[in-house]
Amino acid sequence: MAPSSGSLVALLSVLTCALGDVMVHEVPVGGMAILKCPSSDNDHRFGYWLTNNDEEIGPNSHLNPVKYKFDVLSGELYIRGVSTAESGFYQCVSYSVLPPKTHKVRKVELIVRRDWEDEYEDDTEASIT
Repeated sequence: MAPSSGSLVALLSVLTCALGDVMVHEVPVGGMAILKCPSSDNDHRFGYWLTNNDEEIGPNSHLNPVKYKFDVLSGELYIRGVSTAESGFYQCVSYSVLPPKTHKVRKVELIVRRDWEDEYEDDTEASIT
């Protein structure tokens, strides 16, 4: 039995995949992005995130705590109501648990996509024949 169009849309609403060393996470405008911290592992613990504008999100962050939340144990970053301006590369920084104290940084690319109908309406190159 083929999936209904509603379930297919739900399936495609959020996409996460790995391309080389960079995780890619795609969400629709207005959705919630949940970025996994690829630098946390058995030897490294979450420290903080750097946004696409190099702002720090972590225990001492000054950014809006309703919009940006993070989980200290997993390192996951939650961004509510994403906009296209928030597309870009985010970096998760983790610290080693054993000496020597080093840090590990891994990138996650956030792609915020607009509805294709909105894109088509704004496309000045498109013509209807």
